[in-house]
Amino acid sequence: MRIRKLIVCLSALAFMAIVLGAQPALAGDVDCSTTPATCFGSLVAGPYSTNLDTSAFTGNETTNVYENGSNVYTYVYTFTLSPGSSDVAEITASAYGYDTFNGGPSAPGSILNWGVLTGSAYTTSGVNDCGDDPSQCPSGSGSPGFTFGAGSYLTNVANLGPIGSGGTAEIYTFYGQSPLPPIMGTISAQDGGTAVYGPQYVPGTPEPASLALLGTALFGAGLLLRRRLYAGKS
Repeated sequence: MRIRKLIVCLSALAFMAIVLGAQPALAGDVDCSTTPATCFGSLVAGPYSTNLDTSAFTGNETTNVYENGSNVYTYVYTFTLSPGSSDVAEITASAYGYDTFNGGPSAPGSILNWGVLTGSAYTTSGVNDCGDDPSQCPSGSGSPGFTFGAGSYLTNVANLGPIGSGGTAEIYTFYGQSPLPPIMGTISAQDGGTAVYGPQYVPGTPEPASLALLGTALFGAGLLLRRRLYAGKS
């Protein structure tokens, strides 16, 4: 029984080290004064742009990924809605097949912090995630603010369009921090009924160092178990 408890404790410590080893530096809405957003660290991937066009709206999404030197990756998603478009209610980053957005030991890629990048360079005045005032959420949107699934990270947007043909493009930028480096996933935008998808960077597989840490902990537990077994036989 003591040996079993020892193995469980060591395994738990290894998982905690993976999840907590890289602590976030920023939380909530951020007013970043630099373009690109080097307030999050050094650019490691991007900019990568993809067009998201439907019969209802025309848009473009650009992603930049930053790393702060402590294995915290910040994924910055900027969506630009063109004149002549209907409103956009939801934008979703997805990594199908990866449990990269949920929390807990089973998901070492848990989103650490998230929010909106404010300031005229990143988000048009009046546009937000509608979490502060759910009454602003457009028709067809789900829960206000941000919603997380096993392989998806969704933000509901308020006041992003509609824009008349003679209007000015509107911008919405949000971010999510993760200990996982980027892989190619998908980004989608939806106006409440029509959705469109394109390729984009999302958090991917765990860092080799994190996997090595877990392996070292389990290896150590195995050595201790073997030593106790041999001691019991002598």
